Amino acid sequence: MRCLHQQMLARGLLSPPPSTSSSESPLSQQLGAAIVSSYLACSALTDALTVLERLTPSPILCWNLLIPQNVQSCQLYCAFSLCFRLRHAGARPDQYTFPFVLKACGELPSFRRGILVHALVCNSGFDSNVFVCNA
Repeated sequence: MRCLHQQMLARGLLSPPPSTSSSESPLSQQLGAAIVSSYLACSALTDALTVLERLTPSPILCWNLLIPQNVQSCQLYCAFSLCFRLRHAGARPDQYTFPFVLKACGELPSFRRGILVHALVCNSGFDSNVFVCNA
C-alpha cells in the first residue's frame, strides 16, 4: 500500500493542480480517501491519519472510520483527540462521529474529557440526536 501511495505522490496525483490554491481536485480528493480507506483496511492507523490530515477538505466519512478503529484497538486517548483534530482539518463531526468518541470517553478515567465532548455535542446541535443520545 505504501508503494502505491508513494507512486501517487511522485506522479502528483495527490496534489492540487497549479491553478487552484486552496482545495484539491475531485480526483485528488477521491484518491486520497481511497488511500485512507486502504490504510484503515490494513490497520495502518497512523498512515491513514497522516493522509487524512493532508486532505482538504477532509472527508468526515474517513474520520468516522478511523475513530472506531482506534477505540477497537484500545487507543482511547487517540480516539478522543481525533474528534478535535478533525475539526482542525476542516471536517465537521456528525451524528456518527460522537457515539464512538463518547465510548472512548466512558472508558477513560478523566471526567473532563467527557465534559469537553458533551460541550462539543451541544454546540454542534446533536444533543437531541438519537444516535448520540443512545451512546
